[in-house]
Amino acid sequence: MTQERENDIKSRIETISKYYDYKRNSYEEKYNLGYYTHIHTGFYEPRRFPFLFQDETDFQTLGIKRIKYFLFVGQQNLTNYACNNFSNGEFQKVLDCGCGHGGTSIYLAQNYNIGVVGITVSRQEVLEAKRFVRMARLQHLADIRLMNIFESNFADAEFDGGIDIDSFCHMGDLERLFSILWRIMREGGKIVICDYFINKATNDFKGMFDSYWRADVSTLQQLLEASCGKGFVIRNVKDMTTSQIPFWKLSIAYTKILLGSKKIESDQREKQRLTESLRYHQDLVQAFLNGDMYYYGLVLEKRV
Repeated sequence: MTQERENDIKSRIETISKYYDYKRNSYEEKYNLGYYTHIHTGFYEPRRFPFLFQDETDFQTLGIKRIKYFLFVGQQNLTNYACNNFSNGEFQKVLDCGCGHGGTSIYLAQNYNIGVVGITVSRQEVLEAKRFVRMARLQHLADIRLMNIFESNFADAEFDGGIDIDSFCHMGDLERLFSILWRIMREGGKIVICDYFINKATNDFKGMFDSYWRADVSTLQQLLEASCGKGFVIRNVKDMTTSQIPFWKLSIAYTKILLGSKKIESDQREKQRLTESLRYHQDLVQAFLNGDMYYYGLVLEKRV
């Protein structure tokens, strides 16, 4: 790796850390942070939540409390979907790469009795995730660490599996990432990925997405080529784009309600933040509808 590329990765990691520290208060208000909550996207089954997929639905009429409830339901659906891949009893230790506030790590430990190492580059997230682990009384299973995957020192074949929800899109350098994952996964180890993908590397929307979310989002093909090039086998690819669009429509409605509330009338800084958030979330939904962005669930397996 060139020094320039190395510096670029370090700079992005520092930016990501600052971004999530900055977003902490808004996450607290929106998601009621605790050991049972998540800060990633969510998805919904149309047959269970048909009104969320109807064009005539006015999401703002749901009100703040119901919007927050449905956001949580969607996040829990996604967590269930991803973690269920580790439910057969064959997994003793899983890496949660980009663990955020620890919701997925805690879910895996609590529901499947799996040892989890959760890593994040945000000091604030580490402190809170550790606190949530203590609240859930799972210190014997969930180990949260301040760590950059590119500078990790895990042992060869240390993990039975790995999970990523909305984090690989931040990392860049997929070839190096999958080289590391290949080394630290045992044979038969499973990588579960739920994440955002651009439709092509030259897409104009990539610049906007990367800038706002401090990311380096790739195409699905780029990720598959990088992972398969290191020896991983594709076990499943699921297009989840349509089923997670309602999450962002709910988020847009939530933001509009806040912008119209008396609570922030005199808070120009918060009003500016919410206005920017609204614009980017609206652009993201349009990008999904236009086919410029996708959201996929993938399962990869290490086979020698």
